[in-house]
Amino acid sequence: KKNKEWYAVEFGFNNPTQLPYTLDLFNGYNQTPVQTYPNPIVPPNGVTSSVNGTIALGSTVYNPVNNFLYVSDNNGLDTLVINCLDNSIVTTITGAASPHAYNPVNNSIYCVDGVGGFVYVVNCSTNTISNTINVGSALHQAVYNPVNNKIYVGGQSPNQNITVINCSTNTISSLINISGTSPYLAYNSLSNNIYGSGGTNINIVNCNTDSFSGSFFLTNTDEGIVYNPLNNCMYVSESGSSNNVNVINCINNSLTATISVGNLPVFLSYNSLSNLVYSTSVVDKTISEIDCYSNTVSSTISVPNDCITSTFVPQLNTLYVTNNGSNILDVLAS
Repeated sequence: KKNKEWYAVEFGFNNPTQLPYTLDLFNGYNQTPVQTYPNPIVPPNGVTSSVNGTIALGSTVYNPVNNFLYVSDNNGLDTLVINCLDNSIVTTITGAASPHAYNPVNNSIYCVDGVGGFVYVVNCSTNTISNTINVGSALHQAVYNPVNNKIYVGGQSPNQNITVINCSTNTISSLINISGTSPYLAYNSLSNNIYGSGGTNINIVNCNTDSFSGSFFLTNTDEGIVYNPLNNCMYVSESGSSNNVNVINCINNSLTATISVGNLPVFLSYNSLSNLVYSTSVVDKTISEIDCYSNTVSSTISVPNDCITSTFVPQLNTLYVTNNGSNILDVLAS
């Protein structure tokens, strides 16, 4: 970002040799294209392997050790590995489902098969599946706790548990029964608690004891959730008719702000460098940039495709955005 300008890269996975690759420079104040650069960053021969006929890219996880981005591909059945140095495809990990959490202790990515009920552990040194953990119930999202070296996996209906995986052995250490379901999870590093959303309540898990510590009602349409360690707040998207992001003060678990964003917000990501939260809109092809100092939308970024998930990589000061029903990954670089 320079003078509030954004750079956006778009490249297709179906035909990685198709030209031209373009880099669009957007004016951050009115989101209008300023300039287009042909053939930037991704050269014609920059893709080391290709994936044909894949759709519905989903969750993304960054590995700072190898500088690779792991992207859910093929409707959540496989995982693409992308080299962030030149945004080229390194390989595809077949059967690795949807990547959700990175463990720096064992240098592994944990992938969640929501339908089959499996968690796949990907060894990032070889980019192969090293372990398969059979949870046996409907799953959704996973987060890593660096304090106890455990993975917490949220459940979809009718699964009313949060599954805890001991990463030392890659086995299930406990099942935590909660109030309703919590498919979306976020870790509070200050309190060592897990917050779960997406059901009828916001659920809280005490990670010191791996037990359910309580819940509270926010809205009937809670979706994605992300934690801001700077203000100790949880940001929760509300994807019903209101199209809001709600801010929860984690000291007393009270609602402190309601922010209007784009149409149908689901997934959120946090920019630790600028203290921003990004809310992707599935419907209107925009990303709402929330200034967490004022809890207001500071900018609305237009992208070429419908957005689903986003991942901010602080090492590169870059936002990666996957798109609904397509095979396009958009890159927004500051």
